[in-house]
Amino acid sequence: MWRRPPNKQQSQQLPRIWRDKTNARVRRPSQLSRGSRLFTPKRSAPSRRPLPRWFWQTLGLLALVAVLAAVLLSPLFAVSAISVSGTVSLPSDNIKQKLPLGQNIWRVPVSAFEDQLRAAYPAIQDVSVDKGLPSQLKVTILERSLAVGWQSGGKLYAVDGQGVAYGELSSPPSDTLLITDPANVAVTLGQPVATPQVISFVLNAKSSLEKDAGLTITGAHFIETTFDVSFQAKEGWQVMLATDRGLHPQISSLQSILKEKHDLIHEYIDLRVQGLAFVK
Repeated sequence: MWRRPPNKQQSQQLPRIWRDKTNARVRRPSQLSRGSRLFTPKRSAPSRRPLPRWFWQTLGLLALVAVLAAVLLSPLFAVSAISVSGTVSLPSDNIKQKLPLGQNIWRVPVSAFEDQLRAAYPAIQDVSVDKGLPSQLKVTILERSLAVGWQSGGKLYAVDGQGVAYGELSSPPSDTLLITDPANVAVTLGQPVATPQVISFVLNAKSSLEKDAGLTITGAHFIETTFDVSFQAKEGWQVMLATDRGLHPQISSLQSILKEKHDLIHEYIDLRVQGLAFVK
């Protein structure tokens, strides 16, 4: 069969392997010249099968357990020092004995120990236990301050501005108002005997009676309930006020009575009813 002879110029421009094909000659790789290339498919390396997810989860869990065990069991975190600040009358050494010396600091229940200290010492108004890493506990205490003395059942108690009885007194407090409870209601330390509003009214009333009305108040007592209070004046008579009413109108009425009817007062001035005043 006739075929067109190859163009010599075109044959020289083709790669040698293609020239071999145009000449219809097949050569083995070993017979190829050094300048020719033989392209063969590249074989990829077999891929490794990834580790299952449960393996990594188990490994992470074991690492976490190891870290927690080291933290909870290490002697580095054992409580070795306890500091107490803010105490005035409370014994610091006794307070330290309530805390877990030697226990792991991470296992110290702070809120539980704060409640324990409040229950053990009613004179504590507020307390906070803070952790200082790696092995210190700091206790900050705010003690209650005396607002009034409270007499009930033949005993004297210290009462703060919140109306909470927090301790017993051996004698009536000096320069502090003593309130007597004629009903002799039992007093429990750490519990309120009156509301903060009543205590505030009584203290403000005493100050106003002495400053604005010019009286000298030697004591006070409630009349049946804490809504009515009677102040004992040095002159020998009493001033009865209502704790659930405004203080200023009652003091203004008292000032007017003292100016107009001072000589008629022998036993008491009752200002508990709004707009009225009873003098005896």
